[in-house]
Amino acid sequence: FTRHGSRGPIYTFPTSPYQRDDLKYWPYGATQLTNRGRARLYKLGKKVRSLYNGFLDELYQQEDIRANSTLYVRSMISAEHFLAGLYPPKGYQVWSDELQWQAIPLFPNYVDHHQLVYSKETRWCPRFHAAKRKSLLRFVKEYESNLTEIFDYVKPYTEIERMEPLDDSISKWAAMYTLWESMFCPDEEGLPLPEWTKKIYPHPMTEMADKLLRVGAIGSDTQIKYLQGEYFQEVANLMKAKVNGTLTPDRKMFYYAGHDYTLLGMQGILGLADEPTGHLNVRSGSSLILELHKDQDTSQYS
Repeated sequence: FTRHGSRGPIYTFPTSPYQRDDLKYWPYGATQLTNRGRARLYKLGKKVRSLYNGFLDELYQQEDIRANSTLYVRSMISAEHFLAGLYPPKGYQVWSDELQWQAIPLFPNYVDHHQLVYSKETRWCPRFHAAKRKSLLRFVKEYESNLTEIFDYVKPYTEIERMEPLDDSISKWAAMYTLWESMFCPDEEGLPLPEWTKKIYPHPMTEMADKLLRVGAIGSDTQIKYLQGEYFQEVANLMKAKVNGTLTPDRKMFYYAGHDYTLLGMQGILGLADEPTGHLNVRSGSSLILELHKDQDTSQYS
């Protein structure tokens, strides 16, 4: 599983010097991959090639791997760059002296429900949003003083209250997400941030945003279930088929291009949501690899 590469921000606070629609800084447009983001996924593909070379044939064989992506431009383009790094053309697959690249099919993924987290359309999954609201209420109550301190500090600089009223847990979650997007995306591109941000970014904003994003996505078993339960069931069924010898074609790898909440949802299911670094959900170009092993002595799978 991979998260897409670095992208332009989804939201920016009103006074941000790097507004989401400013093509000077985000030439591909808001939410779209930057060149750094594309390069990161290409390098990740090369890294995975180095890890599994020999297990994966150097020549692309369609029976070996199936590549899937959510139907978002940034995830599909990320997948294409990843696959370019994973399968550079060799031998008869070299079709051009000018372009060292080959087309590899990419299939749609309909079981990744990452969009539930940041969607305001509660009708898509009322139970998820009800559970999310409860988790956020608990979080805001526990960290009320921390959030108040951050918001009181940034208000004069950001005018964030023009976007969110900051009067309930959902609006505070949305405001924190906007603040984080407005700082993290430019920072990933090497753009200088305003002097006033040094007091809160990267610390304590990173830790607070990380906690808040996790609570909004996987703050309860109910959230985890509706976020990526169907997705994980598909993966489990594929592994069962591999073990039983019924997987057709008998593939070596399945690749899924997705989003931060894709990986975070999987972490939640696997009980890894509190892993030591604590930043997987906010790092672009991250990957999560699940392997199926067969013990040669016992023939047991793990």
